[in-house]
Amino acid sequence: MRKDQQNCYNWLGAFISDDLPLVESTLDSFKRPLKWQEKAYNAARLFALEPNGTIIFYGPYGTGKTHLLAAITNELRLRKFSSRFCVAAKLHQAVAECHKSGEDAYRLMYQAITAPLLVIDDVGASKLSESRLETYETIRWRPSQVEAQHEPDCRRDGWRRL
Repeated sequence: MRKDQQNCYNWLGAFISDDLPLVESTLDSFKRPLKWQEKAYNAARLFALEPNGTIIFYGPYGTGKTHLLAAITNELRLRKFSSRFCVAAKLHQAVAECHKSGEDAYRLMYQAITAPLLVIDDVGASKLSESRLETYETIRWRPSQVEAQHEPDCRRDGWRRL
């Protein structure tokens, strides 16, 4: 893995994403047979061109949210735009491990807060706890971030830009 890929995908150290094939995801390889997927794809392409603010993709598993997040990340990485990609549960796990071992989680949180773009996958896939809420509150006021939320019972799939 190249240095720019390591900085983007491996910044959590031992708590890296299990989906390292994400480095291969592109906007062009995103399959969009459904109308809302076409809209989400167009939103991702626009965000990759001008990455400011927040964009959130939401819907059930298997609808392409992670692919779009990785594609945005990879598109920007190729243009030398620094970003950090993580799965929400891995971020929480890394912060919790720091606290458990007596280490300060400052380095991890600093990387999350100061990255020009923070990409967080599976935000709603796990139960909210006090430590997870604290992590979200810390990174909440970032200038740019992208998220994917799993909503198992949602009747709508899509995206929104804040």
